Amino acid sequence: MALYYCYDCKNAFLPERTITDGDQLFCKKCKSELTNLGTESGKVSLQAHLEAQKITPASEMYHEFKLIKTKNYTTNKKPDFLIDCEEKLKRNPLNTDALFTLTKWYYSQNLIDEARAIAKQIIKIDNNFYKAHEFLSELNANRNNKLLPTDIPTLEEMGINYIQSNNTSQAIEVFEKILLINSKHAAAQRYLVELFTQKGEFNKVIHLLNRLSLQFPNDATILFNLAVACYNAKDIKRAKSNLKAAKEACRSTELMIEINEFLNHIS
Repeated sequence: MALYYCYDCKNAFLPERTITDGDQLFCKKCKSELTNLGTESGKVSLQAHLEAQKITPASEMYHEFKLIKTKNYTTNKKPDFLIDCEEKLKRNPLNTDALFTLTKWYYSQNLIDEARAIAKQIIKIDNNFYKAHEFLSELNANRNNKLLPTDIPTLEEMGINYIQSNNTSQAIEVFEKILLINSKHAAAQRYLVELFTQKGEFNKVIHLLNRLSLQFPNDATILFNLAVACYNAKDIKRAKSNLKAAKEACRSTELMIEINEFLNHIS
């Protein structure tokens, strides 16, 4: 499945998360035309896209450095991509791409039997839909149905599905599995930073940001986020130290203002 990138919002989207005029896909938020990043068969990974972007700005991730506010989620609301998928299936119940999206969503919810049944239905519709064959093979290989896949692209997509359906614990499990395969997977670390921040587990946030700072030692935003995490973990000394390091590395006027405000706040 292809990924599409919005240069204005700096985000990548699956097709289900976009709008279209029939010829071109557009960003739902800003209505800008999206760029096709490529398909799975072209070996374009979500990791490659996310690692090319900056870490989530501290102002978005933490809201305020004085107090981290937990996001409020409505657990009963269906994800937009699932609503779009269902609309496509209403128009065409034999839409194999939509059915496969539904398969992966059921799998992300740990509804293994439902996911397997839909994958089998896809193959009945189109025996050459190889992703459904691969999915079933993976299920058969993991006979206890509790083991996660071992290929990173599939895990990335699962993690995104879990986040979109507000399933934090499962998302954490998936991204931690990615780090077992590739300990330097920046996107997985960044997602985990956000997920553990939402849970208020700042020591884990600090651990992850420390690892990221070793990978990207001149990234002022990572250092600033690390200072924020230390502050919320009541480690003021380390917060000041990381703020000073962020200030030395900073090349952004906007971020420099935040750094100075934070330094003034904790001095």
